[in-house]
Amino acid sequence: MSRAAATATRELALALASALTLPVGACVGGESVDRADEDPLCVLPEAPSGLFQYPHEGAPSVSYAADAPLHVAVDHGCIGCKRDLQHACEVTINGAEIVVTSSIAFEVPGGACDASCELVTSTCASAGPVAAGEYTVRYGDLSAALVIPSDAPATCIDPG
Repeated sequence: MSRAAATATRELALALASALTLPVGACVGGESVDRADEDPLCVLPEAPSGLFQYPHEGAPSVSYAADAPLHVAVDHGCIGCKRDLQHACEVTINGAEIVVTSSIAFEVPGGACDASCELVTSTCASAGPVAAGEYTVRYGDLSAALVIPSDAPATCIDPG
């Protein structure tokens, strides 16, 4: 991977290092949040280091190499007033399809809570290396093309 591509990948993978802090306040209580395949993601040639934020201004160029694993970073957004947070993603390769699933679930407590906002990212990787070829990345009802090897903008999908 070129130095420029590595730098772009790092910039894509690194989100704001500090979370937004909101004043302590009241949260609507007793509500469960449960989302599947609804948050934006990017397929990357290497694992993000640290937090990840979906690049709404356009994905940076990266280098996808043949016979290397693929990594996925799902941006669940900034979550405050939560307990029992669980989040995950999974990558499955079926022939020329790369299927990505993601989920996040948490409870919103009632009453006063520390409404600090925490950026939440799920990361996952293919079980093994991905051969050269043309692939379709499927995420919920959406899809995107991915060619391996290639130097191109990161393959990203935003269901929002």
